[in-house]
Amino acid sequence: MRIAALLLLLVFLVACATSEQRGAYIANHIERTFGPTCAAMGYEPETDKYRDCKLSLFNADTQRAGEAAAGLIKK
Repeated sequence: MRIAALLLLLVFLVACATSEQRGAYIANHIERTFGPTCAAMGYEPETDKYRDCKLSLFNADTQRAGEAAAGLIKK
């Protein structure tokens, strides 16, 4: 439920922004949320592997949130 609420808030916050602002906000969100995990896993910041790690974690988190939201809708 927390993930779905966070995702909904993210959608509302970026809906009123320009595409550049949305991109910057999402990039900043990904860095703050998943960067520390990737660094702890040994990936060096500013490398392709580090960026791949952050995007992989972001995609997995987004998919889990979508599945959770779909489960709420089905009920």
